[in-house]
Amino acid sequence: MHIFYFHKYNRLRTYVGQQMNKKKRMVAYRKGNTEQLDAKRRKWSVFVLFSAIFICLVSTGIGGCGWKKTGVEKLRDLDYTVVGEAELPGKLKTEIEARKAEDFKMTYLLDDALYIVHGFGMQETGGYSIQVQALYLAENAIYFETDLIGPENGAKVEKCVSYPYIVVKTERLTENVVFE
Repeated sequence: MHIFYFHKYNRLRTYVGQQMNKKKRMVAYRKGNTEQLDAKRRKWSVFVLFSAIFICLVSTGIGGCGWKKTGVEKLRDLDYTVVGEAELPGKLKTEIEARKAEDFKMTYLLDDALYIVHGFGMQETGGYSIQVQALYLAENAIYFETDLIGPENGAKVEKCVSYPYIVVKTERLTENVVFE
């Protein structure tokens, strides 16, 4: 709705219907008549709700995308050998020495084998051991899970700094390694 009137300098002024509606809403709100406002809010709420439902439906597969299982499917366990410090290749040994102060994870591919290394950084005492929980091949990667086991309560431990790490040697594979 447009209302026109002439100003004293003969310029045409208009009040756009939207501005008038704004004034009507303010007057209705002051008088406590909020039915119009509630109706608009309900319409807006319904619109937002249906928009959210539409986005959810499209993103979950109704829009043509398929469902895919996200769990890791193990193909087979890998045979491995825990490698001692004396048996490490020279390059790998120097790389471990450079990184051992911090928590680190790395792989080293040699001619016939894949070396997987997990270091746990500097520890305040000795007496730590590392246990391999899992080493297996999945569809998309090799999964390697280890646990750092602290010294037992009441056991005598050396009060010197230690840098526990584990190196395992397995068959040569080119898949990425996921450390868990």
